[in-house]
Amino acid sequence: MDLDSGLIESPSLALAVHCLGERHRADPVTVLLAAVALQLAAYTGEDEAALRVPAGGFRLDCAPSRYRHEPVGSLLRRAEVAYEDSRPDGCWFADRRCDATGATGVRGAARLSAVVPRDPAPAGARFFLCLLRLGPTAELRLCAAHGFLGRRGPLGFLSDLERVLVRATGTSTTAGLYAAVR
Repeated sequence: MDLDSGLIESPSLALAVHCLGERHRADPVTVLLAAVALQLAAYTGEDEAALRVPAGGFRLDCAPSRYRHEPVGSLLRRAEVAYEDSRPDGCWFADRRCDATGATGVRGAARLSAVVPRDPAPAGARFFLCLLRLGPTAELRLCAAHGFLGRRGPLGFLSDLERVLVRATGTSTTAGLYAAVR
């Protein structure tokens, strides 16, 4: 399979994830998964996003018609219980952090780069997002089947993900998030 890949290293994304997690009493990885699910659903035009995680599956209903004005905290609580024993095909998330320290308030511009993946994506994966670090800086690597994410590709997806999470810190409902991902 022909894969495109990208890497983001972003203090702003890390700060937003930790801030949202603290504000809504949610694990930072849950915050990240919820944002990825919203954005993946928007990119693919689906009402639901499913990601395969090592322990099972993660499926989150992202239909704007049902959840446009939902409080962000409710979205994160739905994401916490979204883990199930399903095996969604094609989209994967792996947590490979080596640094799990808390955010320090560091802000800065993201560094985006096209990369050659160190780990091959799982067989049949069309979307493989790997969390490498989530401390003062978030580091995420994304591999996607060529064309799966449209013209924007992995670098556009990662840049948009950062924008959505930073925007989420200033909103109390998901309406702003849906506007950011659409």
